[in-house]
Amino acid sequence: MSRVSQITASALLKIFFWKTEGLHGFYTEEKAVLVMAPHTSMMDFVIGKLVVMKYRRNCKFFIKKEAFSWFLIGPLLKKWGGIPINRVYKNTHVEDAVKEMDGSKQLWIIITPEGTRRKVRKWKSGFYRIAVQAHVPILVSYIDYKKRIATIVAKVYPSGDYESDLKEIMSYTDGASGLHEK
Repeated sequence: MSRVSQITASALLKIFFWKTEGLHGFYTEEKAVLVMAPHTSMMDFVIGKLVVMKYRRNCKFFIKKEAFSWFLIGPLLKKWGGIPINRVYKNTHVEDAVKEMDGSKQLWIIITPEGTRRKVRKWKSGFYRIAVQAHVPILVSYIDYKKRIATIVAKVYPSGDYESDLKEIMSYTDGASGLHEK
């Protein structure tokens, strides 16, 4: 990521009155799974992308394969680290992400654990399985539209007890306001 991209991202965040808080201590992590919740809008991607550009992190993210066929958007998604997901075949996503992580010196894989912008009762577990298999921490983040803050609030090392860890992870995003309330 270039210095020009970093300056541009910082300026755009400032122009649109977005603050980044609590991030500096987490940017020392070379490899991590970053979960972002709640995910309620495509704007989450725009704000999140500007934040990772500001801090010059190499990030990849899963996105439905159909998005790559959208005019002009598809090539941008690929350039920005998009990994197309065929949601019909669910068996290899975790393994593919772990291989990507193993082959990289520095990489954050960003995942919206809800798996959709709609209201869900349960998060998908893929983010957790990636972190366990790749032996990396989970960075918990949110974008709060009411406060106009994008932040990483916690680093969680998976214990192997998914239910217990999930309860802790979800507690950090309680109270964050998505663009569209679920």
